[in-house]
Order: sequence, then structure tokens, then C-alpha cells
Amino acid sequence: MSLFDRLFGGVSDDPRLAGDDVNAGKALSISKLIKQLTLVERSYSLKLFNADLEATQHDLTVMHEHTDLRSITVELIGKDKMVLIEFKWLLNSTGGGFGRVDSAGGVELPVIDQSRIGGHRLLIQQGGRQAEYQHLLKLKWSAVRAIRKSPGVVIGSEHNDKITGGRTRGEFFVGDAVRHELIVTQGGTKGYAFARDLTINVDGVFLHGKFAPAGFQFRIGQRLSAVVIQSPKGLQARAIQTVA
Repeated sequence: MSLFDRLFGGVSDDPRLAGDDVNAGKALSISKLIKQLTLVERSYSLKLFNADLEATQHDLTVMHEHTDLRSITVELIGKDKMVLIEFKWLLNSTGGGFGRVDSAGGVELPVIDQSRIGGHRLLIQQGGRQAEYQHLLKLKWSAVRAIRKSPGVVIGSEHNDKITGGRTRGEFFVGDAVRHELIVTQGGTKGYAFARDLTINVDGVFLHGKFAPAGFQFRIGQRLSAVVIQSPKGLQARAIQTVA
């Protein structure tokens, strides 16, 4: 498989429009992913669609229609030239859409000091069938080299699983360098608690036991390390660890 990056500026002469005669289910999946991409773009002040948002959506739909779109990735690159945060959507998943949990109640966005971001890029991964549909694409896509990730953790996106019914699987990688230090300020009896975020000096970070090691119990005054995400329900912690 090859890793591709969009090269802005090239548009094909193909007259096919984005909404013409594509599989409705796959078009819907791409539409939902585009909405998540634009939210990431706005939240981190990025420019993912310098060429043409409609043309990008068209091309991704064509690739998906031809069963050749394996994943879509947004990388936020640190000043050290390593991947600091990565959002990834895998399109070869299957599954039903009922009873899925969405703890965040919406897209999970890792909280990070944006001054740490030195660059970004939008990537796609294809399966090698480009010759079947290359003439249908509106943009030029070119191969790029992989960039090494900093040490960190991969976290599944419950929100993506729910809104796509499991037809695509979302996950995000967060480097250890942008983990937050927390202190538990309020305990609970049902596996949850609240903490103060010492890194950004904010109260009310929601903690849930399912994002901590098995059997973990929160205690007031306990110091923790976690990935803190912004969600429609407020700040929440993921990948919770104890701090000695």
C-alpha cells in the first residue's frame, strides 16, 4: 500500500460532479468524515482544504466507491519534526450501529498548546487500484514519506464509531509530551471522579474508570497523568495513569 498526500493546484478535466451516481452509503460515510475533518481544521487553526473542499470530498467518495480508500489521516507535527497528534479514520471496518457508547457526546479533541504545532498534513492510504478511477479524480495526489511519531498512546474514537455505525473506525494518537497533569478534587462511588488540570489550570475534568487501568479507584488528592480532550460534554480524561 502507498501513503498519499494531497498536492494542491492540480485539477483534472473530468466533468463528473461530486454528487453524481455514487453509492449512497459510501457517500454518506465520506460526508460524515468531512464534517469531522473540518471540525479538526477549525479547532486547531489548520488549512486542510487549500485546494477545494468539494473536490476533496468528490475524490474521497470516488476512491471509497471503488473500495480503494483504506484510511484518512490528519497529522499535527511538532517543532521536533515528529508527529505529535494524529487523527485517523479507517474505512475498511464493518459492524452494526446499535447500542454504541459515546462518552464524549461528540468529537474528541485533544487539548494542546497550539504553539507546539509546527506543521500539519492531510494523508490518505489507498489499496493500489488507482488505475481504475484515476481519470475521475479532480485533484492530483502524490506519494510522501512517512514521519516518525513521538512516544505516545492511541485512543479509540467512540464518537466516530457511533455516528458511522461502526462502518468506519476512528482513533487518535497523542504524544506523551502533551499529556496533562491532574489532581483528583472530587470522588464518586460509580467509577468516576473530577479533577483539576494543573497543566492548564482548569477545574472540572471528568474522569471515568474505564479510561484508567483495570480496577483503578480514584481518591481525592491523587495525582494523575492523562490525555485531556475537549468534548461537547466538557473536558474529559483518556489514557489515565498514576503519577508517583
